[in-house]
Amino acid sequence: MKGTYAQAAFTGRGAALRGGRWNPKGYPAVYASEHLALAVLEWLAYALELPSLEGYVYFRLQVPDDLIAEVEALPVDWRALPHPSSTQDVGRAFLI
Repeated sequence: MKGTYAQAAFTGRGAALRGGRWNPKGYPAVYASEHLALAVLEWLAYALELPSLEGYVYFRLQVPDDLIAEVEALPVDWRALPHPSSTQDVGRAFLI
């Protein structure tokens, strides 16, 4: 994320504005990745042009194992586009 937004990194406001695969619009959520490289690839997948990474920051998080979902526990359509409501239902239950 851009360093200018670093103070708001964990508010979930950006995700709440648009919604996403795991959160419906109006539900704050913080999206993270197991590896920095995966986070950059996800970001680039939605970029309209190849941006410079100058001025961007990242955070290291420790997530307890019991909060990590196993792929086998996800809805069968979790990779579908557009994002199905089934994945947002999973996220909503986790966020509440």
